[in-house]
Amino acid sequence: MLTFGQFKDNMYARDILRRLDQVDGNKTWVQVLDVSASFMHLRENVIAHNGSLRAEANFVNAVRTVVEGEISDATFRLLCAFCCMLDFGHLADELAKKRDPKEGVWASLYSSMDRQYAELLATMVYEAAIA
Repeated sequence: MLTFGQFKDNMYARDILRRLDQVDGNKTWVQVLDVSASFMHLRENVIAHNGSLRAEANFVNAVRTVVEGEISDATFRLLCAFCCMLDFGHLADELAKKRDPKEGVWASLYSSMDRQYAELLATMVYEAAIA
């Protein structure tokens, strides 16, 4: 499992957030990660920046936009796990159903997994379970 500091430095985690682009005109999702002090703090920051109380869906819309583009199966799986870790499991379910309802998120998971990917995925699944 990764500590939060290791998670913040993980190239796959940072790549996912880079793909999500900007929260608004002033801040990126990577910056939201960088100012967070823990997994719980990251979760709270993403939920706050999603803007659902203001009838916005910044995080949700950013994730949907990324998935509509071309991303690898491995990145898709990490993005779904990331959504679950941040209390957006419903979004991960929605995306998985649209992408390939026969295969699901976890089909052929191990075919493209290296150690760094596996550690990140395990950490996100663990953190989702204790959210």
